[in-house]
Amino acid sequence: MIIGMVLMSITSPWSLLSLVSIPKARQAVLGFRGKKQAVEMMPAMQATAQTNTIFGLSLSAGLLISCWF
Repeated sequence: MIIGMVLMSITSPWSLLSLVSIPKARQAVLGFRGKKQAVEMMPAMQATAQTNTIFGLSLSAGLLISCWF
């Protein structure tokens, strides 16, 4: 979605900084595979929270940088 917004000139290319969250998102998705018990899913849940934090902070940083330059 971010890439599409940049391609349509809706937002600055600095917003692509949010793509640094992809490896953590992949880790979260893989962490849920084959798990049935909540205890087994705890590391994946933590990775999900970290993904949201990394995405939000990096998108905010990208938008702030685009305002400054």
